[in-house]
This record gives sequence, structure tokens and C-alpha cells, in this order.
Amino acid sequence: MKNFRFGHLTRNNLRSLRAFFAFMQEALPTVIEKIHIFNTFPSFNLVMKLISPLMKADIIKKVKL
Repeated sequence: MKNFRFGHLTRNNLRSLRAFFAFMQEALPTVIEKIHIFNTFPSFNLVMKLISPLMKADIIKKVKL
């Protein structure tokens, strides 16, 4: 995340991001109880707003910033 820029999000098209999140939520054989994210950069809330429509509502509730 050191060299992460918002331009990295625009390099992927919406279809591939949606397929990635569908795989992570449906096909991955694990149970996600909570997702803890520490030491985020100040504009991480903007990133979460961009990717939250691609995630299920119950997964979004499990994310703890």
C-alpha cells in the first residue's frame, strides 16, 4: 500500500473487479467472521465507498476500520 495510487483502481475494468469480489465472497471456501483493517491512509474511506457496491451487505458490516 506504500505506492498505491487511485490510478491503480482505474486500470481494472468494473467487470473484473466485480468477478474478483464475487469469487472472494462466494467461491472461496472460507468463512469470514470479521475483517480488521489497521493503519489506513486518510482517503481509505473513499476507496471503501468505491468498492462497497461490489461487496455484499453482510461483508461490509464485518469490516472494522
